[in-house]
Amino acid sequence: MVDNINQPYGSVKDITNASDAEHAVDICRNELREEHITRMEKDPDYSYQTGVFYMDIVADLEKIGDFIINISQAKARE
Repeated sequence: MVDNINQPYGSVKDITNASDAEHAVDICRNELREEHITRMEKDPDYSYQTGVFYMDIVADLEKIGDFIINISQAKARE
């Protein structure tokens, strides 16, 4: 699974797993957003404020995924 395990620290060439993970995070974000919208429409006990906090967490997790791919791409160019 980890092809770069025996390479010196900082010698990353294959970032396929980072790209795959970032794509999976994007898919998950879209699914969570759709669930959030559906729940807001159908569940009277689901408060607007709870939804705002929820989507803030989802957005922050997606940003972390973007940072990971950006770092991986930068390391691959070294």
